[in-house]
Order: sequence, then C-alpha cells, then structure tokens
Amino acid sequence: MPSNPLRQSDQDALRGKRADQLSAALWIGVGIIVIQQAESLDYMGEYAPGPGFLLFWLGVVTIALALTLVVRATLDLGGETRLAIPSAHAARQMLLVATVLFAFAFLADKVGFLVCIALMFLFLLLVVEKREWRFSFITALVSACAFWLVFELLLQVRFPPGLLALLR
Repeated sequence: MPSNPLRQSDQDALRGKRADQLSAALWIGVGIIVIQQAESLDYMGEYAPGPGFLLFWLGVVTIALALTLVVRATLDLGGETRLAIPSAHAARQMLLVATVLFAFAFLADKVGFLVCIALMFLFLLLVVEKREWRFSFITALVSACAFWLVFELLLQVRFPPGLLALLR
C-alpha cells in the first residue's frame, strides 16, 4: 500500500502546477532584467520612440504573462492539462516555422525587411497552413504593405532596405 495519499493523476497535476509556477518565476526574473536593461536606453527619441521603448514594454508584457500563468496555476484556472508529445505533422510544422523565423532574422538585413516579411508570410501560408496561392500571395503583399505603412510612414521607423534600396 502506497504511503502517499494522493493518486497518480493528482501528483501529476501538482507537478504541473509547480512547473508552471517555477517557469513563471523564471519569466518574471527575465522581465525584470529586460526592464532594468531598458532603463539604460532612451525611452523616447527626438520624434519617435527610442530604443528603450520596445524593450521596456517587452519586459512589462513578459511579467504580465508570467503573473497570469502564476494565477492560473495557483488557482487551478487552467483546468486539467496534460503534457502531450506533438504528432509528426505538428513537429514538422514547428520545425518549418522555426526555420523560416531563423531565415527571416538572418536575411532581413541583406534582402530587406519588407521583402523578407512578405516571403515569410507567403511561406507560412502556402507551406505550413496549406492555403490557396492567391490568398497567400495577397495576404503576404497586404501584410508587407501594412508593416510599411505603420512603421515606415506613421512611426518613422526605418527597416533595413536590402533589395528595395535598388529601387530608390
């Protein structure tokens, strides 16, 4: 007869809660460090947000999400969750997304941010989501234009031009 009065499923749930709480504590620490680092940068530039703006808010959002995780784990608001190993299809999709994000980060300076963002959306919609090519192409084009409109025109944030520098 086992000495622990908790059933195996209860023990697993308790371990899951503890893992979530520990993970949240780690992310709260990361958020605090990010905010501290942001304080050494200018929050606002002369006419636009400075380099510390995004970093500060990234830290704030990280802490807020971590606190949400703590509350969910502590008050058991998440319901019963089980750790599941992804299927081969899901693992392939995760690998494709990670690869395209890596390629985007690596090529954005050389090829250009807007070209890379359009190609990334096109790839994700066509290959990962298996959408129709017309929808994928239009969505990628509209997304790149929206990035250009919001960041380049409205916020005056300059992206690496890459190949688009040839058109200027």
